[in-house]
Amino acid sequence: MFKKTPRLMSEAAAAEAGAASGGAADAGAPAAPAPASAPVAPPAPAGTVMAKGATAAEPAAWSAPDKYLVKNGDEVDWQATARKIDEGRSHLEKRFGAGDVPPKDISGYKVAAPEQYAELLKDWNPAEDQALQSFLGNAHKAGFTQQQLDLVLGEYGRVMSQVQGAQLTPEQRFEQEADATAKALGEVWKEPGEFDKNVGLSYQAGVKLAAKIGVDYDEFNAALGNNAMFLRVAAALAPEMQEDTPAGTQQTPSDALDWEAKRADLVSQRDALKEGDPRRAQIVKQLKDHYERKYQS
Repeated sequence: MFKKTPRLMSEAAAAEAGAASGGAADAGAPAAPAPASAPVAPPAPAGTVMAKGATAAEPAAWSAPDKYLVKNGDEVDWQATARKIDEGRSHLEKRFGAGDVPPKDISGYKVAAPEQYAELLKDWNPAEDQALQSFLGNAHKAGFTQQQLDLVLGEYGRVMSQVQGAQLTPEQRFEQEADATAKALGEVWKEPGEFDKNVGLSYQAGVKLAAKIGVDYDEFNAALGNNAMFLRVAAALAPEMQEDTPAGTQQTPSDALDWEAKRADLVSQRDALKEGDPRRAQIVKQLKDHYERKYQS
């Protein structure tokens, strides 16, 4: 009924063309794209330090100084070589010590008085002894360890004690022995007056025993007078020996002192005379009579 005008025809053609184009687009539309995957790291450049870690490290080759190598033909016996190295280490340790080293300076040395002089040097301060400090300085320069220093000081004390002992007169040696014996007995007879009492008893027993066996008292005293154990035994036996003394012959302490004073005087006179002097023989006879009057049977 209505005629299409050119404008309307043109719009209709355009609409149809658009519809056809839209339908074709819907028919040929692609599916939704897949999610993106994680990025892959590029390979590390060859030659980096990290890249070298991909290869297992080769075990270190065994080695030893030629003087320790033990071979079976052309092959090295590593077990035997290890034993030889350990033997060398042990030998070196015996020669130079196991880790003992000199102190940082001489103040690191520990010094004590040798045992032989402990009593004599009880108030000694090593740090104030300039001669010792000089020696320690030389010892440190020589590389002395504490153990080596202890050995040297200990041996020095021992040798010097022997040298000094060899230079002593017999009287001086007896005095040293007497001091040592008195010190030892003082550890046993500690009560007040106990020491003097027991020494007196041991003297009485010693005099009787010397006469009993026919030995001069001086000889008997020289042999046993500084023997601490004998003096203890003699002191214990003295009361029993007193019981064996005939009635009326016991001496009072005063009598004993007078007798000892007389004996000491005769001994002094005898020793002041040379061998062969006729007066010496007379004094020896007086000394013998002095003993016999006291211990007549």
